[in-house]
Amino acid sequence: MIPIALKQGTTLALSLVFRDAAGALVALDGYAISAQLRDAQGVLVADLVKALPANMPGTLNLTSSGSTAAWPTGRLFVDVVLSRGGVVSATQTVAVLVSPAISIPGSS
Repeated sequence: MIPIALKQGTTLALSLVFRDAAGALVALDGYAISAQLRDAQGVLVADLVKALPANMPGTLNLTSSGSTAAWPTGRLFVDVVLSRGGVVSATQTVAVLVSPAISIPGSS
């Protein structure tokens, strides 16, 4: 698994595309969707904001709602859980490698 790189203080923004086994886009309307970013011990770092963009079937955008400046450095982990009609499924877990910010906007 290749981690997603993120610097503290920058915005986490992911765009995911869901396809079924045949490669067709999966309409995500009607699904309950959750995505949480956690550290290796399972401690919650952030609930990610979910958005289904208009006219882009199968696409899910995930963003961090607050500042990432205080997020711990190192590997964090996220997956997406989808549920509908009593069926629950989850994506593979993705690592987010958080590194410290070097340049700090507005500090000069």
